Amino acid sequence: MLRSLISFTARPKTRAWILRSLVLFAILLLLGPPHQPAVEIGPQQQVYSVNPKMGVHTRLTDEVEEWKIKRTLEMVREMGAPWIVEYFP
Repeated sequence: MLRSLISFTARPKTRAWILRSLVLFAILLLLGPPHQPAVEIGPQQQVYSVNPKMGVHTRLTDEVEEWKIKRTLEMVREMGAPWIVEYFP
């Protein structure tokens, strides 16, 4: 008797919890992921260097923000390095 009473009273709470979870999930799906602006790379440029052996070691594999990767490569280009090497741990 007590068992049936407990399961009977627990069901509406469980249903309400499932319903709330589904509504929250639907809201999150409608909102979608945050919008990330596209990174414009710009025109391709030729690097001129007096020492073509000079390069740059980078660590861009762990970088998630595209603008930081773009800025790093722009600085490499401005420095005059004709190549980069990515560091893989």
